[in-house]
Amino acid sequence: MEFDPFSEDFFNGSYETYRRMREEARSTTANGTTSTR
Repeated sequence: MEFDPFSEDFFNGSYETYRRMREEARSTTANGTTSTR
C-alpha cells in the first residue's frame, strides 16, 4: 500500500486508508498492529 497523506483519496476517505493499514500491518506474533513512520 502506498501512503500519501496529501492525496485527494486520503483526504476524502482517511478512515478507509487507516482500516487498510491496520489490516496489512497486523502482526500475529505480537498479537496487534505495528506502525512506523
